Parts: sequence; structure tokens; C-alpha cells
Amino acid sequence: MGSDWFSSFHTWLKTETALRNEVRAVNYRDVDLSAYFRESMFYDEDFVFEWSRTESRVGLYSGLSGRRTLSSAVHELITRQGISGVQRIPVLDLHGIAFSKTHGCRNLEELAYHLRLPSEYPYPGLIRFETEEDFLGNIAKVDREFYGQGVVALFREWDGKLFVNNGDKSHHLAAVYRQCKEQGRQHYLNLRVRVLRIDQTNGRFILDNYYPLILNEESRYQLCRVLERFGIEWRSANMSNELEIFYISKTSKRATIVYDEITHVGAGGFFDLKRYLEELLLTVGVFPCGSHVG
Repeated sequence: MGSDWFSSFHTWLKTETALRNEVRAVNYRDVDLSAYFRESMFYDEDFVFEWSRTESRVGLYSGLSGRRTLSSAVHELITRQGISGVQRIPVLDLHGIAFSKTHGCRNLEELAYHLRLPSEYPYPGLIRFETEEDFLGNIAKVDREFYGQGVVALFREWDGKLFVNNGDKSHHLAAVYRQCKEQGRQHYLNLRVRVLRIDQTNGRFILDNYYPLILNEESRYQLCRVLERFGIEWRSANMSNELEIFYISKTSKRATIVYDEITHVGAGGFFDLKRYLEELLLTVGVFPCGSHVG
């Protein structure tokens, strides 16, 4: 009996060692999210939104049970709260413009400083931002665009950033922003606020049942072959042409071994989506903008 136990333990130990060695042997190519998901002033191109949308175009590479539950949890990772009453919000509190048509700017401040001075662009139609007359003229255009249309500002709870829905006068809004910042002026927009929140239940479901990672496609392919040989379930979702979200199922105790070995590979070879989600969940119930959230 003792001999059989020792033999089984030795076999198990050799299998665990083999699993560790094979996971280490995977070529974990560099994962640089900034090259694919640069921060944008468009709220719906935020990394969290990109992640939540992956389940609409997911490629299922395995027969993992419960896939619909995982899909639902990822797809509904962001919840949209009710809309507040009208609030007076300082222009300088706005981070960006949702659904903006202007590309190449990460936020409203950057757009403001992309505006050209008369000496740089001496042509008709230039948006000016120097005098009192300029300030009042831009305010008039912004107010006509935003007031009386039930405009809703979007507050991202997880990073405390506030976005106003797009209007056709975003460059005039940027000019107002610039004069407020440079000249100590004040201007307020009358907006209603909708809070965008990380759903704690869905986030916890993902963490309780999976180790989520972001891998290069080539690394994902090598790793999934290893997991299949050792009977470990997994799921994969395409995020870009080169990046994959890889969910290692916790249905097998060996999943922890795999995750631990991958985290020992070193920085750059993967993105630890597990740790990222854990940090996001800490923002639940936190309102950095204070009075702007109703």
C-alpha cells in the first residue's frame, strides 16, 4: 500500500515538474499594450471597454463548459448607472469628449493645445483663444451646441475621468478650456451625469473561475498546446491581430501552477489581466469627482 502511494506521488511529482518545465519553455513574446491601446479622449476606446467588447467577436478554441457565463461576465463588466439631474460642471474638470470626431488627441487638454495661434495659421476661420471677445464668442457657440439638448457627461468611476458627449463645437470647447487654464477663467456646462462602473459581481466571477492574461498570439498557441496535453481547460478571445486574452480555467488545480510559472517568466512577456482586474475592483464605490456624481 505504501509502495503504491509512493509510486503515485512520484508520478504526480514528475507530471507537475513536467508541466512547470513546459510552461517555462513557451516563448513569451513581448506584450506592449501601449502600442495597441493608446489612451484616447474617446471614452469607448478605453482599454476596459475594449476588453468588455471582446466577447462579441470571441473565437472559441476549446470546449470549456460555462462559456456563456464567462462571456456574459466579460461583456457586462461595465455597468451604466442612472442619469443624474442637471449639474454645473467646470470645463476644466472635463477629461475628454465621448464619440469625438477629432483624432490624434488623448484628452481635451491636448486638443486645446493643438489649436493654432494666428501667427501659425493666418487664414480665415481660425478659432481664437486670446481675448475676452474670443472667450465669449466660443462660449456662445458651445452653449448653443450643448445647452437644452439633454447632454449627458460620462464619468468613469475606475479612473475618475469625466467625458462630455460629442458636439460639433468640440474645438470651440477646447478653446474655452485653454483660456480657462491659461488665463484663470471659469466656465461651466450644465450637464447630467451617468456613472460608468466596473461590475463587482462579474469581475469577481472572472477572478474566481479563471486566470486571465494577455498574450501574444504565438505565445498563446504554444501555451494552449501545453494545457491540452495536461488536461487543463482554457478559453481565448482575440483582442487584436497579435494579442489574445487567455483565460486559464481554475477547474484544475494545475491552473495555479501554470499561472505561477507564467508570472515568473518576467516582465514584458505577458500582461497580467488578473492583477489589473483586482486593482479595478478596488475602485468600486470610489468617486474621485465628488460632487459631479449623482
